[in-house]
Amino acid sequence: MNNANNNLEEYSDPIEYDCEYGKPEPECSFYSQIAKKVGNPILEIACGTGRISIPLALQGFKVTGIDVCEGMIKRGIEKTTNIPIEFKVSDCRTFELDQYFQMVFMTGNSFQALLTRIDQEMLLQSIRKHLSSNGIFAFDTRFPSLAELSKTSTKEEYWHTYINSKGISVSVSGYHIYDPINQIAEYTTFRRWLENDQPKMRTTKISIRYTFPLEMEALLYYNGFKIEQRFGNWDRTILKPNSEKMIYLCTLR
Repeated sequence: MNNANNNLEEYSDPIEYDCEYGKPEPECSFYSQIAKKVGNPILEIACGTGRISIPLALQGFKVTGIDVCEGMIKRGIEKTTNIPIEFKVSDCRTFELDQYFQMVFMTGNSFQALLTRIDQEMLLQSIRKHLSSNGIFAFDTRFPSLAELSKTSTKEEYWHTYINSKGISVSVSGYHIYDPINQIAEYTTFRRWLENDQPKMRTTKISIRYTFPLEMEALLYYNGFKIEQRFGNWDRTILKPNSEKMIYLCTLR
């Protein structure tokens, strides 16, 4: 399995990442609603190329975005020449910004890139140092569906298609192997396309950790957070056994 320091293969091409994952909705509307209630300033952790940070800045919010991937931050800066937003290369476990924020958020299932309890606790302690006393920490992660995780296999499955930066259709498929002891799934992804009638393929791997609901509750509690609300989807429906997401709104305890 990869560790948090070398688990970045999926993010090595920021332009292609934007083509595949760049749409801001429905997450942007969700986090925008929270931002309107709590006010400025706002910090996005693992902001990538600014998929959510940039739309929030365009709405008038004072936003800082941090990410460990220098290429993603560079791309975000390129996209915001005339937009008032601050991007910084920082590790979410150890960042020091010398500032308090009314809202700290982390989306795109980025929480799952923290592969150990120690990593998770380092993140939460760093957030505690930067969250205002009346601020909100909001984040989302995939719901650990046992039915989905039990499909662990090296049999390749089709996932989706997107249009790349050259206007070419790319087919995305792959498989995952799940380690139930460490709660880590390693995903192998294949992207295939035709360029000048020649078949092309890019292969990447990423490891992500699944955290179960009661485990998450304890993790947040013992690191000084109170869960104010918990949802199972972006429409704010309650968490159910068939939910795809776990979305948390937390305050300092």
